[in-house]
Amino acid sequence: MCFYRILLLFYAEFRILIWNDFSITSMIDDRVLATESQSGNADSFGALYDRYCGRIFGFIYSRIGQRETAEDITSEAFHKALEKIGTYDPEKGTFSAWIYQIARNTMNDHFRSYRETQDLDEMGDVSSGEDIETNADTNLRLEKIKTFLQKLKPDQREVILLRVWDDLPFREIASITGKTEANSKMIFGRGVKKIKEAFLILLLLLILLQFS
Repeated sequence: MCFYRILLLFYAEFRILIWNDFSITSMIDDRVLATESQSGNADSFGALYDRYCGRIFGFIYSRIGQRETAEDITSEAFHKALEKIGTYDPEKGTFSAWIYQIARNTMNDHFRSYRETQDLDEMGDVSSGEDIETNADTNLRLEKIKTFLQKLKPDQREVILLRVWDDLPFREIASITGKTEANSKMIFGRGVKKIKEAFLILLLLLILLQFS
């Protein structure tokens, strides 16, 4: 377990003990917290971490299916965000898009280094020491989703995951992926259409098999 993962996980547990879920920081705008973080306010960056840690972990875990690796990448992404907080410009986009872009780049860096020793399709496992039954159910659902997503082009798959799984608006998806908002919408529409067509074909085959 890397040092930054230990530090961030300890920090998260500490904040849970001393902060209420309805802390006043939950009502403070991301831009304000980011600006205060740029001025060296550790609590403000901590509030941003609290706000986005779960979402970023879900973003990464939904794509690699391995909890411990997702935790490490999440910690590394927030460490990079802390180092680069001075470069965040609210005039160029939301903090949400900025942190997702850092997480995406961190995950891609991991993929590039990992690809030399193991195929990405083999990354998901249930060996992290957590509830095996829960993991198995999660992996089964991920496998079902993967079956449909594998039929898509990489850009369609990414946009659909960001929109449906991560519930991000097209404006932020465009910022994260480097595409225009209109292009993101078009890619999403084509991808969903392809999934619907594949689903209808599968449904038709099941009906035919039932009456054969």
